Amino acid sequence: MKAPTWQTTTTRELIRDGVLEIGDGYRARNSEFSGQGLPFLRIGNIGVHGINLSGANLLPVSLLDKLGGKVSQAGDSAIATKATIGRLAFIDEGTPRVVYSPQVSYWRVLRPDLIEPQFLRYWLQSKEFITQAIQTKGSTSMADYINLHDQRLMAITLPPLATQRAIAAVLSGHDELIDNNLRRIQILQDISWTTYLEWFVDRRFPGHEDLGLVKDSIPEGWHVTPLAELCSRIQAGSTPLRSQPEYWEAGDIDWYKTGELQDSFLLGSHEKISKAAPARMFEPGTILMAIYGSPTVGRLGIVTSLCSSNQAALGLVADTKKVSPITLFHLLKDKREHLNQIAHGAAQQNISKEKVEKTVVLVPPRSLINHFDQYVQPMWDLTLNLQGQNEKLRKARTLLLPKLISGDIDVSELDIGASWLAA
Repeated sequence: MKAPTWQTTTTRELIRDGVLEIGDGYRARNSEFSGQGLPFLRIGNIGVHGINLSGANLLPVSLLDKLGGKVSQAGDSAIATKATIGRLAFIDEGTPRVVYSPQVSYWRVLRPDLIEPQFLRYWLQSKEFITQAIQTKGSTSMADYINLHDQRLMAITLPPLATQRAIAAVLSGHDELIDNNLRRIQILQDISWTTYLEWFVDRRFPGHEDLGLVKDSIPEGWHVTPLAELCSRIQAGSTPLRSQPEYWEAGDIDWYKTGELQDSFLLGSHEKISKAAPARMFEPGTILMAIYGSPTVGRLGIVTSLCSSNQAALGLVADTKKVSPITLFHLLKDKREHLNQIAHGAAQQNISKEKVEKTVVLVPPRSLINHFDQYVQPMWDLTLNLQGQNEKLRKARTLLLPKLISGDIDVSELDIGASWLAA
């Protein structure tokens, strides 16, 4: 139960008093993007594991004066306002500066002596915010959209600053453990990717010294082949009819959207379907690849349990007589730039199943594939373990968050220590 010292106000009043700023992103023209500069943060860059800037467009720093407050600052909470409404990223000191896109709103604390930015981050995941977001979404003319005007009229309940900081300290403790695991995962992924590039792109694989390789030549035993020849199945997902509630209610089968593909293992989807749903299913070991939407075209996910996906993803199953799932994953990742170059569509970039099937790759001998798998497999196993730990931490945080934000768990007397306040 909330203490009498908790006060309910509105975002409108907080903005009026100079405590809070809520803004949307920059409406960039394609002609403004360049080869270097600040990443343009779209909804697709905000995932369940945080911000993923791979494939992001870049805006030159010469536009900084024009961009104004639409450039991120440490302490911002960036939320998706279209499609995956409420998906959130917190901008900390270690996050690269980004430019927000129009479908991303930023909530920025201007008076940290009145609102703790980390508390605001968690409030944006609370029932009080989500309920208002759902109500607002239902009142707009566009489906699945929250406009800036309504965000600036929301009610928000704030405990005293010390309690805000205590709540943030408890919840951020879980996030720090998650972030630490994510850093370890990134290191493992970097090692496996660097090894792939060294062995299969630069051709400096074990024993290459004895072969007298000529630069840019195809080594003996290697061959060029289309992806279709390496897969026993390449098939797009499907979306069961939304008008049939029995397909979605009480669902226990993961159904992935492309925004959930983050070049990692898939351990649980945001939406689930029931066994009654007529959907295309994918077995563990299948690699899902996004074929729609910038910047997600080419993003990958490794299936760990029977699941389905929407039609914006392809499921690719390695023909294990020719290639392993580990090597297929890296071959697909290596082709991402190519796939984005041949993607088309004025409103939304996409690539067809047929183009993916015809994409050619250079395949090493099976003996080298086996050697690569043996080297990388322990890293994949550890990555899967760390992702599993993070899922448990997220579930624990999810259980704690509503009880803390609502005041059901009193942390007003919690000694959070000077080290957290200085962070």
